[in-house]
Amino acid sequence: ASGRRVTGRDPIEKLAQYIKENEDNLEPEEINTLAYNLAKTAPTVIAQSSRLKLLRKKLRILNAKYLTLEAIYIPDITQKSNKEQAINQELREDEGYDCPEFFYLENVQKRLKDCNITNSPTMQNLMDIMIMLSMRPADVANLRIDYYKPSSTILNILGTALDMQKMQKMSPDHLYLWKKIQNKLENYSFGSRKQFRRNFHF
Repeated sequence: ASGRRVTGRDPIEKLAQYIKENEDNLEPEEINTLAYNLAKTAPTVIAQSSRLKLLRKKLRILNAKYLTLEAIYIPDITQKSNKEQAINQELREDEGYDCPEFFYLENVQKRLKDCNITNSPTMQNLMDIMIMLSMRPADVANLRIDYYKPSSTILNILGTALDMQKMQKMSPDHLYLWKKIQNKLENYSFGSRKQFRRNFHF
């Protein structure tokens, strides 16, 4: 079986099924060779690593043995993939949007730390909070907003962003959303959009 290539509509699915059915008769080296040949059909090292991960996932679903799963690991491909992804991430950050200094993370954090939310929030306060909602948790780990006391009315959260006339035109779903934000803001943990949905149970 060593070196065998599996072709077809879904080679990963077929290979996983083949390995599972024959794992008692295949040596770890043979399984590793099968996985390596599958990976090398991909055009880039990142895609190769992705195929190996998918193969392991399908084998887990098939309840493959631990030694079988371990034989799928190819450190050289994994390391090269991780290195290339790190380089690509740096390039994306370097080529990112040229953001005005007013919206730099440090400036947004400073404005929020100096913000006294016992007063009605300004439009700028709301904008800064929206920016922080999309930040990575590591970026805002040390952020603290003092003096927050939840109000009894939705108007204090909306501040100058919405007037009564606009509120009357809001759908019940939108009003419900704002009330949830108001009730949850006191215990809010800043972070990613996923964290935002987790905080407010979306």
